[in-house]
Amino acid sequence: MPLFHTLNYGFFLVFLVLCGIRERVESQSQCKEDCRALRLNGAWIPYGEGPLSVWWWPVTPSEKLLVSGPEINGEVVAGTPHRWHELLMDRKRLKYCLTASSFLPGRLCSTEKDFLYVYGGRPTFFSFDCTQYPCAIPCSNNSTDDCNETSLSTECSIQRLYGVYVPLDKAATSVFWWPGSADTLGVEGPTIDLYHPVESVQNQWHHIIIMGHEGASAVLPCGINSESLNLSLPCAEDPGDDYDEFTTSRMFVGSYRRRAMTSSYWALGCDVTPAWCPDSTKCTIPTRKEKKEVQWWMKLVVAVEVVLLALGLLWLGNGILFQVRRKRSQKTASSRQQHPHGGNEKQETKCL
Repeated sequence: MPLFHTLNYGFFLVFLVLCGIRERVESQSQCKEDCRALRLNGAWIPYGEGPLSVWWWPVTPSEKLLVSGPEINGEVVAGTPHRWHELLMDRKRLKYCLTASSFLPGRLCSTEKDFLYVYGGRPTFFSFDCTQYPCAIPCSNNSTDDCNETSLSTECSIQRLYGVYVPLDKAATSVFWWPGSADTLGVEGPTIDLYHPVESVQNQWHHIIIMGHEGASAVLPCGINSESLNLSLPCAEDPGDDYDEFTTSRMFVGSYRRRAMTSSYWALGCDVTPAWCPDSTKCTIPTRKEKKEVQWWMKLVVAVEVVLLALGLLWLGNGILFQVRRKRSQKTASSRQQHPHGGNEKQETKCL
């Protein structure tokens, strides 16, 4: 087989195998299974040292989201519902930047706002700190009534936030809070607006139960309870004219230090107290090894790729070896042509 064809076949096989591996890896990394979709009205998210993605799933066409961050303070509209939209938060030297290709014209940067505020008038779905969009699909069809947390990830989502807006259209919602450096829990909801001190019980998880309306027709009661925080507050029977439907439909809980917002850890979507504790060596996440069964066709594809890769490398090696030998033979022939009598001279010297 000519050298040209050997090298071509070898390069083609190696290229084919690498493209197949790349396509399979990319297809497997399109979404993250361990990223939880959280049903919230909104949240306050602080910037970190590295990039941080906030994913938003609008449930209706032309869903509006109030966004406050670097160089932006207003409503954005998601043209496409029932899909994940990314808001990427990153830092560039001393600037805080925000990128959202779905509804922002470009990258927005500022040296002032070191947080991102997102809020919707009705509950939608969010996911925090995921490198790829979550695999969870909150809405299975175009019906907004079908947007619930059924079949979503059951893993706890522990996030470093300033605070969250919890919808009040459920009988009760559990939130676990680790204050850290915070000395106050801020609560703002229907007829509730207070700062609750927590100085003596900072380094532990606090179970906060937020009671809401049990249905769309129910108005009140609602409230917030926490035994570890010694907190029990009901909403007033009559919210009055100062509270509109948006204010009475959600409750905000946030962390403060000296009446200024500070970051703390919030565990959302948890049925029990989290097994991981921030800033503590006594509490760690239990290691869990998951064995994923590899289907037979995947094994066959990998085996074929290995064979093709071996053949490609073999052809490449033979081609390169053939080329090296050819160059050596050409060099030897050229040397003999330049010195045709070298052997006779050596023989004459030996006889003398």
